[in-house]
Amino acid sequence: PDAFLVWGTEQSRYLSERIHEFRGVIAPVGRARSDTFVIEGAWHDKHAARRRMGLPENGQIILFGANYRSRYGKWPEQQWGSVCFSAESYRQCLETLVAAARDIPNGHVLVKPHPADDIQFIVACIEKYGAGRASLVPAGTGMHNVEIIGASDVLVSSVSSMFAEAVLMGKPCVNIWQPDINLLYERGRFEKYSAIAFSAETFVEMRDAVVWFLTDEKAYCSEVKRAFGAVERYFGAAD
Repeated sequence: PDAFLVWGTEQSRYLSERIHEFRGVIAPVGRARSDTFVIEGAWHDKHAARRRMGLPENGQIILFGANYRSRYGKWPEQQWGSVCFSAESYRQCLETLVAAARDIPNGHVLVKPHPADDIQFIVACIEKYGAGRASLVPAGTGMHNVEIIGASDVLVSSVSSMFAEAVLMGKPCVNIWQPDINLLYERGRFEKYSAIAFSAETFVEMRDAVVWFLTDEKAYCSEVKRAFGAVERYFGAAD
């Protein structure tokens, strides 16, 4: 291509570092998608969204957005890949979040996979380890991320653009890292995304952070404020 249009100055710098040989234009133009979460997020109906997804209306919802894709994995000869957990890490992460949900009044884990994820594997994990405290975002509801995030209380994922969306809607995020997703440049991305999400490098840290945010209103509000203040660092001033 002759040009890339990116969200902001930080994305422009990030892309130029990845493809040194590119001699075209990399132009920060702002991210119109972000406006959706600021504007529509102000008037969305949280309870209506929960009813559509079969969630407890008065529960505390942990949104789990990490990825698992069977066609990606960290093999000895592999250098490039995607930000995806191994099967074992995904299972452990879900089990740990379900345990956290038990420690929170009306706690529930809502699983939001990427369309490219191995959905059959994820459904099997929910059925086996969900213990009645986890469910998948229902297929066919046509729900936008603004509704899914708006219906939730905290987002847990790994190196996810959804962190910015959640922060813009006033939700705290937990960024969980495991060595099996350390594929070439992704460790650097974890540290970058941690500007707008609480960093956790073990499942125990992740669980403690989720329970802390959902049982301590002051901690919840303080983390949202901190993360929101870092949005410019994440996007760059242009956005």
